[in-house]
Amino acid sequence: ASEGHGRNVRQVLAKLSASGAPGLIMDPVAPQSIAYGERFNGALVLAPYEPAAFADGVTGVVLDGLLRGAPCVTSADSWPGRLVERFGCGVTFSERTPRGLAAAIDAALANWDGICAGAQEAARALAAEHDPVHLARVLARAE
Repeated sequence: ASEGHGRNVRQVLAKLSASGAPGLIMDPVAPQSIAYGERFNGALVLAPYEPAAFADGVTGVVLDGLLRGAPCVTSADSWPGRLVERFGCGVTFSERTPRGLAAAIDAALANWDGICAGAQEAARALAAEHDPVHLARVLARAE
């Protein structure tokens, strides 16, 4: 990333850290695998990505969350949005403003049991679809 982009990210993170948001955890380094995975327990993944930038872009945090059964709030017309709509594992929203995000979060919390069930289904289906055995079979046939 450019230095300008890096400065902006640091400023946003500093502001977020100073907000005192309950439950916010900020690490100076990425957590190890088990600790990272545990962060998704009972979590709602927020992914308000720019739809054009993530129309086909896979996002690791959304996939990691869904594979661990965490529902997601994300932008409509994006790759994560299509997953949310496919599995009913969260809420999509089009108004990419703080108000639009807050309304989507409220909708997700109002249907928490339903979207958690959808996230569990997504976890099963995505684990099967992305199983490394599929790549191994393709490579074995190529020999």
